[in-house]
Amino acid sequence: MVICQDTRYLQQNRKIARKRLTEKLDLLFNGEQSKAGKKIQKLQARKHKQRQRSKKKYGGVSEEADKHEASEATEKQEVESCKPE
Repeated sequence: MVICQDTRYLQQNRKIARKRLTEKLDLLFNGEQSKAGKKIQKLQARKHKQRQRSKKKYGGVSEEADKHEASEATEKQEVESCKPE
């Protein structure tokens, strides 16, 4: 069921509602092969590609920060283990 009250005019609202209904049915029956499904896949692929580029560009910086944090954590553990109880 699709409800549409985008405009003041009944005929335009019905036309928009029919279009939305066909898009929903297309997505329901065709899944990833529908227009909306392909659009979603394209957006997901674009986001994935952006994440990969970001990791490639900034990956070295975050790795160095992780190593630094890890070394600080081990130093804290060593200091705590040396403390008498």
